[in-house]
Amino acid sequence: MPIFILFSLSIGYLVHHSNPLISYVLEPTLCYAGAALSLISGTGVLLKKPATINWYDIFASSSLLLWFNLWHRLFNADSPMFHLFPFYLALVAGAVSVFFISQGHRIDAQTREYMQTIAKTSKLQSAIVMGLVIASLFMTEHYLTFPIAMTLLMLKFAFDECLKQSDGHTTAH
Repeated sequence: MPIFILFSLSIGYLVHHSNPLISYVLEPTLCYAGAALSLISGTGVLLKKPATINWYDIFASSSLLLWFNLWHRLFNADSPMFHLFPFYLALVAGAVSVFFISQGHRIDAQTREYMQTIAKTSKLQSAIVMGLVIASLFMTEHYLTFPIAMTLLMLKFAFDECLKQSDGHTTAH
């Protein structure tokens, strides 16, 4: 999720330094663009077409844009969530990439079978997790719901990527 990590760090940096460029991120046009990208990328995650595009990365980035744009209007600009959540999300995405996805080729045969059984309902699971992310954008009274939903999304992404790597690894031999 390189785009998401860079976008999270960028937003965190801009907020932390009270950079005037943050006003561009808060443009209503970008809010609509984030909503459109969330819809398109969510469909891409479910259809997995084209497979060369990392739909999860685009969905996570557009959801972060939506979250920041919508919540910045409701809460004080100095709220700790705007300083902490972007860095937390970048850290989780980086950790998921390093500790799970990069180790996907090491999955043993029995674990792979369990994962493939779980993956049979993958579209439903992805839709539920993405629905939770979108729903959390509107749960402003429960401000921790968004980072929890995004963490679940990243774990679902790691699961799918590990399974993809594991399948590719077994078919290569």
